[in-house]
Amino acid sequence: MPSVFYSERAVELAIRCVKPTLGRKKPFVPHGKYSRMTQLLTLIMTRAVPNIQVDSVTLIKGVGDLYWFLVAPIHYVYWDWFERTYPYWERVAYKYGLTILTVDEIRWPASPTQKGLVGWLSDTLKLSQGECKLLLLDVRL
Repeated sequence: MPSVFYSERAVELAIRCVKPTLGRKKPFVPHGKYSRMTQLLTLIMTRAVPNIQVDSVTLIKGVGDLYWFLVAPIHYVYWDWFERTYPYWERVAYKYGLTILTVDEIRWPASPTQKGLVGWLSDTLKLSQGECKLLLLDVRL
């Protein structure tokens, strides 16, 4: 499975809006509003790692034209806990041909297609068929 190692600076530029936001009265939402997909992703990924605060999750096309999930407010901490909670996530990523983005030993999946990333999430979290179909509809697949 391909791995891509970026400098911390490169990823910080891509996700500079993702910093701990202690004391924030309103949840962080990229672009100032929730989309239906952002709401659904946030619900699903909050449920997946319940001990980490998740204000929003957005499917973005970032570094290297790869799609990945931007988790706010603390992206790196979320993915560290995700890996601990779902140790088999990398095996499922291999099945979908995903790329693993890495910064300071924190890793998260990225895909050249939205469908591959949604399929990976569905299989990793063992989502119901209905949840998977809703996600696919939301990314217009």
